[in-house]
Amino acid sequence: MKIKIIGAGLSGAVLARVLAENNFDIEIIEKRKNIGGNVFDEKINNITIHKYGPHIFHTSKKRVAEFMERFWTLNKFKNIVEGYIGDKLVPIPFNFKSIDICFPDQKEKIKNLLLENYKNMESVTIFELFENNDPIIKEVANFIYKNIFENYTIKMWDLNPKEIDSSVTSRIPVILSYKNTYFTDEYEGVPKEGYTKTIEKMLDHKNIKFSVNKNGIEYLKFENNIISFNNDKSCLIIYTGPLDELFDNRFGVLDYRSLNIKFEEINQEKFQNTAVVNFPAHPTMTRITEYKNMTFEKNEDITIISKEYPGKYSPLSKEFNEPYYPLATEKAREKYSQYKDIADCYTNLLLLGRLANYKYINMDQAIEDALIMAKKVIKMK
Repeated sequence: MKIKIIGAGLSGAVLARVLAENNFDIEIIEKRKNIGGNVFDEKINNITIHKYGPHIFHTSKKRVAEFMERFWTLNKFKNIVEGYIGDKLVPIPFNFKSIDICFPDQKEKIKNLLLENYKNMESVTIFELFENNDPIIKEVANFIYKNIFENYTIKMWDLNPKEIDSSVTSRIPVILSYKNTYFTDEYEGVPKEGYTKTIEKMLDHKNIKFSVNKNGIEYLKFENNIISFNNDKSCLIIYTGPLDELFDNRFGVLDYRSLNIKFEEINQEKFQNTAVVNFPAHPTMTRITEYKNMTFEKNEDITIISKEYPGKYSPLSKEFNEPYYPLATEKAREKYSQYKDIADCYTNLLLLGRLANYKYINMDQAIEDALIMAKKVIKMK
């Protein structure tokens, strides 16, 4: 069986490698000029930057971690995020140190109340705090909601937090300790050689050929319930891009949030203490990333930062022409389902990845999904 994978991002690369090792002939077609999708990175003045925003791998899925260890070695980076509330820089997610900084007169009482009310819990969501009857706990919940959660969410999604699916809004907990790392997974870090090098290693197999700067959709022809590739109807097509593009936007462009990422080279050794600093109150910017702080690269003369500005995705926009995050609303999913119904009619088409499946997933879930699909395809042989 010949396999055509459209998109050479992380999902497509993982799938290609597993299938190639099982004696499938794989061809990958990538629209961009580089492989790697949104995990693409490159060096500028000996500093590795992530072109599409910071990507920090983390997982508790042993199977995923062990597969990736074949192609990368992670550094020991642990993501510690800070954010500004007024002129105060506090840990995010909110933890006991955040309470000490923001509630200096009530800090001990608040911490004790939280420990009493949420025994044996490592974290609690803001919405759980709101449900508590204690007025002090409600006050803390309201403070966090107004100063961190609400502003950031409206800016990021252009929606009130109540309009967004809970699978997104529940991602940010309140930590019931002084623990200051953003993630709690067993495996965490950034590849020492970078993500692009990792993808190159994955695609380095005799059964894989790939090309860039080519739009794979242009090679497809839709006939009845079969998609042909260059008039070949015997191929299995695995598509990893936005589903609306595959079907010529017939129901309109799907709703995504995009990012305008502006990089700056600064003539100083260090810009901020952590890799990521959030700016909930800033009118347009969400965060600043300093890449040396996550890659541990040495350069005493300069550092490189990126500033992220979210906006509504449009393929015609100069600033927001890359789809990053599927919009987690019922209306957006209904539009996607129209495209999915069409896709399901084609017997030789499979959808893989965040864009094709319109899901807000992390890297480890994308890798796991690719491993699961590989098993499915192998059984089809």
